[in-house]
Amino acid sequence: MSELWQNIPQIKRARAYRLYDFSGRRYVDLFQNNGYALLGHRPARLTGILKQVCAKGLIYDMPSIYSRRLNKALRSLFPGYKCFRISACLERALEMISVFTKKALTKPEIRDPLINNFKNEKPAIYYWRPFCNLPAVADILIPIIPFSVGDAPAIVCFKKRLPSEFPASDMLSPLLLAGATRTIYDLIQYQKPAWYRDDLLKGAKAWVQKGIYILANFEAKYYSKVFHTFLAQGYIISPFFPGPSILPAQASLGELRKMIKLFQTNP
Repeated sequence: MSELWQNIPQIKRARAYRLYDFSGRRYVDLFQNNGYALLGHRPARLTGILKQVCAKGLIYDMPSIYSRRLNKALRSLFPGYKCFRISACLERALEMISVFTKKALTKPEIRDPLINNFKNEKPAIYYWRPFCNLPAVADILIPIIPFSVGDAPAIVCFKKRLPSEFPASDMLSPLLLAGATRTIYDLIQYQKPAWYRDDLLKGAKAWVQKGIYILANFEAKYYSKVFHTFLAQGYIISPFFPGPSILPAQASLGELRKMIKLFQTNP
């Protein structure tokens, strides 16, 4: 985790796109756990399904119907992909992919379509971010689904069919599988807020807006100061340079105006 993340005070509670520390101070979350909280903190339908699974006692790793349900949801979200594997962590997912590509892989080899430029190369493995277009060459996806506990579940989507001897998905907690399934269907039904515009940050020349995502467009040496400026004003941007930071799906008019001004005047 970036050192900048350590400057955020301990959070007492979280709701929607706002975090509250122990002094009661509120922060608008523009980091959203790198996209894993894109649907907000404590989304109602996610909370409901997690309570149901806990009530059944299905907390620990065991076979369950939720593996099949998650695969069905993935087919709905990624109709162009043939096979899916669900792993306990990203490292385990890379091991599975290595069996398919027949070479060892590391995290830096996974490309982020928001950040990486692909003009002179055609990498096969991409992170998938909601509402972010991918090149047609994406043979393998590792989607950032807005629900995870640590790295789990780490999902891999293959455009081609896998051989019958390919490793099966890991056995995971039904709680994780049910949560990921619920958020996939919520993503499919997601609607941008009424105030959203593709040029919401027009005039913020030091930043690039790509849909709901925001990337720093200035030298990395200034990023720490900018991060602390936002934090002091009650906004948490990505602790990683150049981001992405993410527009919240819910915000008051006052929060939006202040946020836009911060992007326009910093650095």
